[in-house]
Amino acid sequence: MDTLLQAQCLYDTDYFLTVCKPSLSNSEIEQLKDGMLKAYRWQYIFSGVEHPKYQELMGVLTTDEQRERLGNAPAGLA
Repeated sequence: MDTLLQAQCLYDTDYFLTVCKPSLSNSEIEQLKDGMLKAYRWQYIFSGVEHPKYQELMGVLTTDEQRERLGNAPAGLA
């Protein structure tokens, strides 16, 4: 999922830069890409796994060990 978000972020950032033609430095462009990726990750990954219904379902369908692994998986994305 994260690989898809990274690719989409690059496409969307490039599109924005092409259409809007803002005068941004390379550093500002990198900040824009980083910010968009963080927003995409929140929208499509973190907000979902933190939702109470998701937590409830995971409590029913997984073991404690599996939930621990799933809980640790997104840590490297933040």
